[in-house]
Amino acid sequence: MSPSDLESRVAQASPVLAELARRDAGVALLRFESVEDLVAGIQQEALRSLPSLAWQGEDAFRGWLLQIARRHLHARRDHWFALKRCGAPVLRLTQGATTGPRSPGIGPRTFAQRREELAAVTKAMALLPPRDRELIAWSAEGVSHEEAAERCGSTPEAVRKATSRAIERLRKTLTIVTTPRPPS
Repeated sequence: MSPSDLESRVAQASPVLAELARRDAGVALLRFESVEDLVAGIQQEALRSLPSLAWQGEDAFRGWLLQIARRHLHARRDHWFALKRCGAPVLRLTQGATTGPRSPGIGPRTFAQRREELAAVTKAMALLPPRDRELIAWSAEGVSHEEAAERCGSTPEAVRKATSRAIERLRKTLTIVTTPRPPS
């Protein structure tokens, strides 16, 4: 079977992949990524893996594609979970002097609000360049500018400025992520 035939089979599998994504992605992953984005990612992985596929029939192809889909969903869950792990300290960095005092409440409404804030910060962090994510994570962990300078081979003053800029970029990205989109 030719590579173009296989590519068209991957594209034709969109409805099956969308159903699998809706069923297996889970609520947490669907908060961060749409079904369409997940399907596009699965198809991208499948197209990258096409050279290693030896055609053994329709059933084998479908099994191969579903295995790639499950692996992709698992990888995306791991990605978002890893970003959420250090979310609370990063969230504190984004809440500078511009926000009012935090609610001391411990009720379901407060937990839901904080969960939404963490989800938004996680999305915003994922959109930043790797260097900014690293600097913000170090800042959230309490790493000194001197130690961070040693880690990245720079001066403490350069790290202080870069960290300040990274946090500002995070705040701006967070604003973009949390701004409601107009209906299309």
